[in-house]
Amino acid sequence: MAFGCTALAKSLILPMKKFNPTIWKKTGLAVAIIIMLNVFFNVGLDTFYDAPQYDDFCEEEMRAKPLRDVESCDSSGGEWVEDGEYSYCDSYDNTCYEELDVAQAAYNEIAFIVLTILGTLSIVFGLYTKMPMAVAHGFVYGGTLSMIIGSMRYWSDMEHYLQFIVSGIALIILILLGVKKLKD
Repeated sequence: MAFGCTALAKSLILPMKKFNPTIWKKTGLAVAIIIMLNVFFNVGLDTFYDAPQYDDFCEEEMRAKPLRDVESCDSSGGEWVEDGEYSYCDSYDNTCYEELDVAQAAYNEIAFIVLTILGTLSIVFGLYTKMPMAVAHGFVYGGTLSMIIGSMRYWSDMEHYLQFIVSGIALIILILLGVKKLKD
């Protein structure tokens, strides 16, 4: 059973010299598994691990209030800003945003770890399962998408050396799985 992009195209899409509804069914099933596997992983993550919410960090009195004149702005501790055509009161308390960013980065780190582990397990399952090819492809590509989603959620908060290490480990694992499982 071959699993490369070319193999998927050859096995599911390209051999359409004549209309073959079975190929479309297999392709549809694989795409549905890819999508639903990631919906399942992300909903599960949100169900068992709550994401930080804006309201938990920025209480009502910390939020910007519509102050339309210099006197009310000064009395609230804000700074009146005149920017060409527009004037406004900058009275934001940035402390809550900073705390929210820190909590969001910690949440994204856990999401990255969970989605990467689940994605890796899905790829391994897809490679070693005895299920029909469309199901196996769904797990392999769904796991790959899960790893991409996890990386995207945390990538901007991740240190550069960690980005390099994570990328290298993922590449090595995928190469080893390919060499071990996919012999031509």
